[in-house]
Amino acid sequence: MDSASNTVQIVNTLLCAAILITGYWGFRNSGKAISLLIGLAFGIFGLTHVISLLGFRAKATGFVIVARILAYLIVLVAIYAVASKSGKKEA
Repeated sequence: MDSASNTVQIVNTLLCAAILITGYWGFRNSGKAISLLIGLAFGIFGLTHVISLLGFRAKATGFVIVARILAYLIVLVAIYAVASKSGKKEA
């Protein structure tokens, strides 16, 4: 992996960690699981970035694919939960 790729992976990992922490913080303050779900999904994305940074991506390709699919599904569930609740507004 070249220097530019490492830099991108490091930045992505740090941003994922920030979203994970913020998601947990949001859940603790609001009690709403949406924040926690989004934080968890980005935590999983961050884990896949760490795997790449450590040089295990080739050996862990199957795990990385499954982990990222899971993370995207978690985000999809969170967005669906928000969208389905907003459709139930009372007049």
